[in-house]
Amino acid sequence: MKKLGNVVLVLVIILLIAAIGVGGWYFVKKDKESSERIAKLENQIAGLSDKKDEEVTDKNKDNNETGTTKSDKTAKANEAIKKALNKKSFKR
Repeated sequence: MKKLGNVVLVLVIILLIAAIGVGGWYFVKKDKESSERIAKLENQIAGLSDKKDEEVTDKNKDNNETGTTKSDKTAKANEAIKKALNKKSFKR
């Protein structure tokens, strides 16, 4: 009878150790998956903020180029008006 009790005790201990091992493996696996998902989301957020910064830079660049073009056109138009006015004033 004592042998049967010892065998059962050994089996219970083995099952307990196996359960702890499986539980630990499960938690380590879930932690690794969570870390990977967090890293993936961080990369997506970083990509979105970089893209947003590029869009803002491109918009500012376009505005600056458009402003330069507009000011050049305005300056040319002003010169043309001045020339036309000067020609008119000499015709009197």
